Amino acid sequence: MSTRVLDSSSDDEPKRPLFLSVLCVLTFIGSGIGFFNSLMGMVGTSLLDLFTPIGDMFAQILVFLAASFCLFGAFQMWRLRKIGFWLYALGALLSSVGVLLHASTFSASMSRLSTKLESVHGYWSATGSAVTSISAEFMWFYAILLTVANTVFVILYAVNKHALVK
Repeated sequence: MSTRVLDSSSDDEPKRPLFLSVLCVLTFIGSGIGFFNSLMGMVGTSLLDLFTPIGDMFAQILVFLAASFCLFGAFQMWRLRKIGFWLYALGALLSSVGVLLHASTFSASMSRLSTKLESVHGYWSATGSAVTSISAEFMWFYAILLTVANTVFVILYAVNKHALVK
């Protein structure tokens, strides 16, 4: 790991390691996108409540809270505050729970959508059925991938926890 630090206004102030800065910037980007997506997901879920079970809205709220905790935690770590690590870790946990919950309710949503389309059109092709199955499997893959990424980031932040002084 790099021992290079970012410049600070005074020599008495602690300096943020470059690796911690990179992690924070990546978190700002990733959690910012997650924050925006969860807002859009809550709007979409509320507009399409005919097709979505109540668990989807709860999952969207969890992901929104998770992104908020991660963003605020990264901001605190950017300012070298230890509380930021714990806020980020809580956000990562909420994110994993939210996306796993969303994956489990997504399968039910796809099944309900398939049934509704079948009742409207009188038939549902094998292609449509395959699409709903593949999209549900993709959602599980995404949930597991995000959970692994959250775990890796928490570990990387923990490695840099020594730089958090306030």
